[in-house]
Amino acid sequence: MKIVIKTTYLFLVTLLMVSCNDTKTTRKVQYMADTDMYNSVPYDTYTVNPNFKNGQTSQAPVAGTISRTSSFYEIPDTEQGYIFAKDSLKTSLETNEKNLEAGKYFIWYIL
Repeated sequence: MKIVIKTTYLFLVTLLMVSCNDTKTTRKVQYMADTDMYNSVPYDTYTVNPNFKNGQTSQAPVAGTISRTSSFYEIPDTEQGYIFAKDSLKTSLETNEKNLEAGKYFIWYIL
């Protein structure tokens, strides 16, 4: 019985020592380093970029898309806009059990 305990103890200590080596934390060789597939070249916002015809890094939005700074809401984001939206906008859904049940899942999802 003592030999089984000693063998188990020795196995666990050996396993601990092997698992604590530093080969997992050191960098490995990057085989595709010449193509920059692992480390891409970052471009600053207002610098020259050879990837575009006009040489600019920051480009205008593509036609038909919405830029980050534009808003597509017709109601302004002010106190008066909030009051107007609260008074004038109504839902087209009926208040019935089916819609209320679907709303429970939606509220659970967003919380």
